[in-house]
Amino acid sequence: MKGAAIISMRSHCLGVVAAALAWVVSVTPAFAGDCAIDMATADKLISGVRDREETLGRYAKDNDMPNACKLLRQNAHDMGIARDSMNRCMTGHDRGENVAQLDASIGDIHDVIAARCR
Repeated sequence: MKGAAIISMRSHCLGVVAAALAWVVSVTPAFAGDCAIDMATADKLISGVRDREETLGRYAKDNDMPNACKLLRQNAHDMGIARDSMNRCMTGHDRGENVAQLDASIGDIHDVIAARCR
């Protein structure tokens, strides 16, 4: 699968995850301590991934793989941190769904990195 196709395919999933993160951050009680901070950080990280989508798509379209690979690695790193926070701080169906979506997205990014990056 081409890098641009991965980006397009996962955009919707990131939107769902971002919406869930925004909701969790808004309802997390102040006494939750580390989780409130970690979930706010996760929200910022996922927003950063979404903000880089257009640039990443342009790099992939132009076959500028060194820069695309740099962004892919950054996205995988940021998504991994967000995933770990969600896994630790969320509960129930939301936790399972969001963690699974991020696991799939991270796996797809790693596949593209393995196939196209040095």
